[in-house]
Amino acid sequence: MLYKGKIKYVLSSTFTDQGYVSCLPDLLAGIKRVYILKGAAGTGKATFIRLLGESMSSLGYEMEYWISAADAVNPEGIYFPQLDTAVVNGSSPVSIEPHYPHISGDVINLGDYLDTALIKEQARQIIKHIDQWELSNRQAEMHLQSAALAKQELKKSAAAHLNMQQLYSLVEQIYSEATLPRPGERHFFASAMTAEGYIDYVEEISSDCKQRFVLTGPAGSGKSTILAEIARKAKQQGNSVEYYYCGLEADSLLMIILPAFSTAVIDGGGLQLNLKPWDKVINTEAVLDDFEILKEAQVSSLANHNYEELLSKAQEKLEEAYRELKALKHLYASKMNFQALNQRRMALLEELIQR
Repeated sequence: MLYKGKIKYVLSSTFTDQGYVSCLPDLLAGIKRVYILKGAAGTGKATFIRLLGESMSSLGYEMEYWISAADAVNPEGIYFPQLDTAVVNGSSPVSIEPHYPHISGDVINLGDYLDTALIKEQARQIIKHIDQWELSNRQAEMHLQSAALAKQELKKSAAAHLNMQQLYSLVEQIYSEATLPRPGERHFFASAMTAEGYIDYVEEISSDCKQRFVLTGPAGSGKSTILAEIARKAKQQGNSVEYYYCGLEADSLLMIILPAFSTAVIDGGGLQLNLKPWDKVINTEAVLDDFEILKEAQVSSLANHNYEELLSKAQEKLEEAYRELKALKHLYASKMNFQALNQRRMALLEELIQR
């Protein structure tokens, strides 16, 4: 293979109104082989994953990088579809273990390349950074829970005017335009609040779709319900569905993709999308009865201000947590034998390409 393989980035874990939620356990279920990296922060798990991915891409393999909001710069996993193989961070925040050890998965302990005697000399600093990191994350989660409640308030005014008959009629219209049986489903997050602010991968993930339905309209006008209903109908017909959830509300859909039809249906509220000529924009105000947009906007503006303020506080705490994580990584990284670890990575690369 002389061409570079296609690379896809998706959010697999994030902070939500339900705390820290990870899709990793569900994503790994059923994968033929999983390599699980264990080790403290700074022992090189993300670098191991990224460099392995670069090597595999140069050999023409497709891959999917899995990103966590806890450290949005570094991948927490990588999946190679052609090999049905994944390599993941199996340590914090969510512990991952092989389902069938040495059969369907192997554990690679990066702590084996760490000088534990030297690291113990930094015990007090390490304990301080870990405690502060955990505290800042808890505080961020509390702000995000409050922000989710504020967002629910934003939805109430429009939700009270929902015409469910018209909404389900709109579901039928979009589904009939959008839809070869190909069963299966996968779950990710489409957005997340991180130390860098609110991020989303909607544009990148849906860019290859041949058709996109973009739903606009006020919060509470049924956009998430439309996505859920179209996904339900697709599954009922035996089609595969990719679910992408809101990084703040873990149960709220932001986008679905129907791979068999190369179609995305997107909740476009608040997103900056580069609309293409073939995109179809649908305003969900059409399913609201007697909705006085100007009158309701005055109510929504106060709720929206509260929502934005809570998100800002959450970001501040995530920034604090990320600073502690960086300091923690620096302490562990300074005591690592990365030359020996690189040899282990090259051995894994050789094992993968020989499969």
